[in-house]
Amino acid sequence: MALGYSETFLGNGLVIPMPRPVNQDLIGQILRRDELDEGIYSHHPNFTLMMNEKHKQLVFAAHNIDQAAYQPGDRSGSWKNDDAVGAENQVDEAFYDDDLYNYGRLEENLFDKGHMVPFANARHGPDQSSAMTAAKSTYVWSNCTLQHRNLNESEWAYLERYIVRPLKLDSNDKLCVFSGPIWGALDREIHISSRTDTARAPAGFFKVVCFHLAEPVNGSHLGVLAFAIFQDKEVLRAKAGGAVVKTDRKYQITIAQLQGLTGLDFGSEIADANPMIFKPSTARRVNPRAHTPEVMPIGNASDVMTRLDSPRSGQQDLAKRDVSIFSAMIRPRSPETGKEWVSLLNRTEAEVDLTGWVLRGKDGRKAVLSGPLSPGRMRMISGSEMGTLRLGNYGGDLILRTAQGVIVDHVTWTRKSLLEVKPGISYEFEIGR
Repeated sequence: MALGYSETFLGNGLVIPMPRPVNQDLIGQILRRDELDEGIYSHHPNFTLMMNEKHKQLVFAAHNIDQAAYQPGDRSGSWKNDDAVGAENQVDEAFYDDDLYNYGRLEENLFDKGHMVPFANARHGPDQSSAMTAAKSTYVWSNCTLQHRNLNESEWAYLERYIVRPLKLDSNDKLCVFSGPIWGALDREIHISSRTDTARAPAGFFKVVCFHLAEPVNGSHLGVLAFAIFQDKEVLRAKAGGAVVKTDRKYQITIAQLQGLTGLDFGSEIADANPMIFKPSTARRVNPRAHTPEVMPIGNASDVMTRLDSPRSGQQDLAKRDVSIFSAMIRPRSPETGKEWVSLLNRTEAEVDLTGWVLRGKDGRKAVLSGPLSPGRMRMISGSEMGTLRLGNYGGDLILRTAQGVIVDHVTWTRKSLLEVKPGISYEFEIGR
């Protein structure tokens, strides 16, 4: 079994090097130890880690996935220190398990162990034994970062399970994946009851997937998809694309944006192969013209942009959107059948014609709307108008599109946040309860 990430894993002459830190602050924060390969890399079966000494968490994880060699096996393993990294350079279990200490009060710890190389994605090899060894090797604190439960149990998990793991765009079932935290200037500092030191929770997380295309695009067989998820509102205010971004939602983004967010250089070949548009000059070549830098909310795999010539629908800036998804009856009192509803708010001073608009969940079920929505008024979508749309008690999302496909609004909810609302009380999306 290969120890560490392989840049030639995709075969067919493609070479996918690990990203290179270029931001001077980041370069100064990289953990350097004699025990690490080249002084900076910690190698494990099928994956490699680079650590941030200041945050005691990842800079990035690079791993190879052989989809054809997945092996069955139950998730199991115990967390341990990465010896090459050193115990003193890793955020350990106390910051995930102990109560938070906030201004003299004890609060429930809502941060989970965010696997950057997930157990299931690493569970591949020539036989079950080697696959399970590789999977269990992901249980090191160096491969873990503070991830809010809303992400870990919902959007990040969905990205792993239903987009990355079953990806069918490749020609040979092989993927090279980079993932890691996004750090901001205003990251939350975590205090816990049992310790006097602190840890920082990242502002968000990224994932870049590289693969070999059967048919070349502009002469290249390299396929690339890039995603980001944010758990901190503050970082969104100053970042490119923030006008269309919410927390707790997965987005497909450009490599240029990701480089600005992370301080990592992924290389021009990966940037050019990514179908998302960063430059306005490129946006003028697609129809309809894309909003740049391009940031697209992803509900399910069908939303993923796979080519530069993929149809663009566009989206409204959140601050300027005509209609917002305001609230929903997700947990009606039993019996629930036929009692679900979604309310839409017209934020403008003019009537909005909803004819042909679509409200869709991540499972693909949808409500096709019709009729007017009066200025400043709310409208409840219920009964037969809900169509096939269903609101999940275990978490879900909604995307609202115009008849032309333009994204107007998008919302998410998790089982945890939903349980804070009593049955029979509507869930308000902007405040998350």
